[in-house]
Amino acid sequence: MAALPLSLGICQELDALEIENFEQRYFIPFEKVQQLFTREKVQTLLETSDVKFYDREDITKAILHRGRRVFAILASIHEIGAITRFVERDNLGGNHLDARLPLDKAALAPIFPQEKARLNFVRKQWRFLAPCLQADQTHRVFSEHTILPFVSSKRLTNADGAYGDIYQVTVEAFHHSIQPGRAQLDLIRKEIVRAGDESNIEDDYDNERHVLSSLRCLKHPSIVRLVTAYSKGDTYNFLFPVADGDLKKLLSLEQRPSLLGSDQAIFDALWSLSSAVESIHSYFSRDFNVRQIGCHYDIKPGNILYQGERFLLSDFGLSRLRDDSEGSRSLYKGVEGSYIAPECEPASEGFERAKIGRSSDVWSFGCFLSEILAYLNGGPDDVKKFHTGRRAKQGPHWGHYFHVGNRLNPAVIEFLQSFDVRRPENEDLHSLSGIVKAALQIEPEKRFNASVMTLRIFHLAQKNRFQTICSLLDDRPYLKEFELEMEYLRLKIWAETVGIASEWDEMPDTAWLSTPRNHEELEKIQEGLKKCHGEVESVKDDVKTNKPFTYNRYYHLQRTQDDLWDMQHASIRKSMMSRLEDMVLNMNDETLLPDSRARLNEQAALPYELESSLGANGVPRAAYRRIILLSMLKRIASALAHQKHADQDLVLDKNSLSKPSIPYHCHSLSRLVGVDRKVLTERMVYQESWYPRVEELLQRVKAITSFRNNIPDVIPILKSRGYYHDPSQHHFGIVYELPSFAQDTHPMSLHDIIHQTESRLHQPSLTMKFDLAIKLVDCVLSFHKAGWLHKNICSFNLMCFPDVFPTKAASITHPWMIGFNYSRLNHKTAFTEGPGYELALQEYQHPEYLKVSSRDYSEKEHHAIRYRQEFDYYSVGLVLLEVGLWKSLSRITKNIRGSPEELLKRLLKDYIPVVKTHMGDFYGEAVTACLTSYSGANEEPNEARKDFESRVVNPIRERSV
Repeated sequence: MAALPLSLGICQELDALEIENFEQRYFIPFEKVQQLFTREKVQTLLETSDVKFYDREDITKAILHRGRRVFAILASIHEIGAITRFVERDNLGGNHLDARLPLDKAALAPIFPQEKARLNFVRKQWRFLAPCLQADQTHRVFSEHTILPFVSSKRLTNADGAYGDIYQVTVEAFHHSIQPGRAQLDLIRKEIVRAGDESNIEDDYDNERHVLSSLRCLKHPSIVRLVTAYSKGDTYNFLFPVADGDLKKLLSLEQRPSLLGSDQAIFDALWSLSSAVESIHSYFSRDFNVRQIGCHYDIKPGNILYQGERFLLSDFGLSRLRDDSEGSRSLYKGVEGSYIAPECEPASEGFERAKIGRSSDVWSFGCFLSEILAYLNGGPDDVKKFHTGRRAKQGPHWGHYFHVGNRLNPAVIEFLQSFDVRRPENEDLHSLSGIVKAALQIEPEKRFNASVMTLRIFHLAQKNRFQTICSLLDDRPYLKEFELEMEYLRLKIWAETVGIASEWDEMPDTAWLSTPRNHEELEKIQEGLKKCHGEVESVKDDVKTNKPFTYNRYYHLQRTQDDLWDMQHASIRKSMMSRLEDMVLNMNDETLLPDSRARLNEQAALPYELESSLGANGVPRAAYRRIILLSMLKRIASALAHQKHADQDLVLDKNSLSKPSIPYHCHSLSRLVGVDRKVLTERMVYQESWYPRVEELLQRVKAITSFRNNIPDVIPILKSRGYYHDPSQHHFGIVYELPSFAQDTHPMSLHDIIHQTESRLHQPSLTMKFDLAIKLVDCVLSFHKAGWLHKNICSFNLMCFPDVFPTKAASITHPWMIGFNYSRLNHKTAFTEGPGYELALQEYQHPEYLKVSSRDYSEKEHHAIRYRQEFDYYSVGLVLLEVGLWKSLSRITKNIRGSPEELLKRLLKDYIPVVKTHMGDFYGEAVTACLTSYSGANEEPNEARKDFESRVVNPIRERSV
């Protein structure tokens, strides 16, 4: 008796947790039970009961491990001590206590000797056993005593034909896991009621459950999704998500829902709905490898829901799915209505039932489409007018039929004929009327199947979207850039390949849409085209608002189109690529603005992983480059043909160079036929970023070729004989003649000489090293004063001629600077490219400049770090370091790990002191000045040169003298 107050207290706590359902019955969510019966609460209650102290810990574990419901029931009936007898009978099988629920009086007899206790337990247990709903649950059979967790229920309508009642129910938040979060959830409940002794209700329920459960496996976005099905007593129930409404309601709305506000949105929803019908007609579950055939049998606006931007096929009470060997034709079930096919009408007044099949669904869908056509043409008024006009007598009945006897209703014929004349403002409706006509064929065998119907509606939807994108791209006098032109061509080629660039009847047999496609493929095409539309709109808006770009403005458009191209087979993509090349080469350059700037060079600003993935499968980066380079070749050839006579004197025939040439690091050696002179050829490879700058490219080639004439002879630079153009390798070759004294020698680079004379015995003297150093810094200073940047200074590009000197070491006193293939004028407006692709030469580039990456880069447009004199000085410093230590840079840095910035820190800290011991403090300070000349400040070129001259050139010159 001492425990009674606490027992009463726990009962009051449980009562406070009760929730009333729609039938005025009460239940307690299990989560609330869990929160109430903590370990401390359970142990306290056990202590006040007659449970032995040595049993409490084991019993507590049993309760906490899925036994709280049983314990809560016992607490409700003041029988907490009986928990011992429940645990004693678990057979040590590992089954938790709650798994035994619900229990009847017979099962409780060993637990409770008293009849009253058994009866109390049986009655109280149900408030703790309200089911918890989950998505995609299989059928459940509930006891008549089960308390459903629906806190409200509202009857919506009675389904046509009295196949069931429709309710909207609200599920308690703690009794579902259908959507994330803890909130009440509204669902639709379809209840099929057993009517008297009718024995076919269970069969009809089982059939509809079979259809709905099978369709749920498809996860088709346009088929209403079954949440679960359950029976309780004499009722059979299905639960579905709540939709916004049905098409019967939609066709009466003056104001369309926002997500279905455009005709395009309606077309998109229609083809997906047609695909849903197709999925029933030719059922196939890839997950389970199951094939069936079926038919809906009751397609009409009232059985089509809309939710967001989707139409959903629903109400499968009459539908059938069976093994594909059985066929889809069956006896018509006698449903009446305006949307039934002609073959569904009674064959005689004796009401003989006719055999019908999947083509009857196509007819019904065509009827529904005709009302959509009326709605798109004139809104609900046209729908009403069309409905009224169809009133006709069919046998003994009057109705709004689409056919009268064995012919189409004259009102339907007249309505469809009003769209026969194609006009720009009704082109889409004209196409839709054609689809309706093909569906409303009196003879079933003349109708297309659901697969063709889906493809035709999909074609209509995507052709409309494609034409919208084309209109945006056609209407753009504000933006005519090569890259966008190419994306437009790619879009057109893709559309022609898919089949949406032409009318359905004119679509070639080879088009992608000429063969059946599954919903996933079509959805992927649509999503890609929608993204393409969005990207074109975005580009248009950004350009009109002068929004600055920090990366390629067409990057996302290119990626979107890559995805579209990727959907085609590799052989088709190859053919598409070939067409694109032809179209680009035939493009009239005058269509582009004279000052248009290709944006491919902007991709250098992108993170590497983004750039490298661009067009990974559809149109790879290499393919973009190839297309633009092909176009460049065409423009270069035209420019070369129209050069001034004086400029043409610089042009050489590539065949005038002897073969085979001898490789010389990144360059080559050969002889100039006719004059028999030994020459060095440096290749200037052009990338696609030069496309809109062909004239500037030619001017740079001519400037590099002829600048030797404008520099004093004391500067050791080879004289140029001219240049040639090699279209096959997309490069210019700049040809330099070796000095007369070196015609019969084999030149060596400073790098190679260092490598071959590293031993102390063969190294050059300090005097020789200083001679080399002063010639190098003097040459660079003079080059900069002439207004040029070298951009490729390294020990590989200092050429010596050991054969005319006593030793290899002695030849370093007369070096010749080469490697001008990256050089340019030091103008702010000059187009510049990033570091070269040769990995060995990149070691000599300044860490800040390496950040630009090795891709083509328009620095001016991106406000990035342009190449500057200080970066040449950095390279000079590294060569001076090599000379001072008489080791190649690769040897010096072999054991240094880390970034270029970390490498520079190590050189300054660990190697400059060593250089000073070899060459003197002044030399070490000069090297330091070179390596640290760039401070990040935007220093004027004149100031940078003066600093280089005072801190580097003058100290070395003074010591050399």
